[in-house]
Amino acid sequence: MTDLPPSPDLSHLRKQAKRLLRDALAGKTTALQRFVEALPAVHGADLAASGAHALKLHDAQSAVAREYGFKSWTELKLIFDSWIY
Repeated sequence: MTDLPPSPDLSHLRKQAKRLLRDALAGKTTALQRFVEALPAVHGADLAASGAHALKLHDAQSAVAREYGFKSWTELKLIFDSWIY
């Protein structure tokens, strides 16, 4: 699990998810491994099987959220919605 930075930016986290998806669809091992470790749908699968899974942006968002210790992207977003700027 990774800690959120002191001043997290939701748009930056969205870009992380998009980059993760792009890298996974390109077959990059590190990105596929992140999905295997974080995404319940492919958790524990080998990299070839996770690459065959039809990964979508919501899967990448879920993986990023879980890496930061949240159950879902929605839960992560609630943190941002609850902050008063």
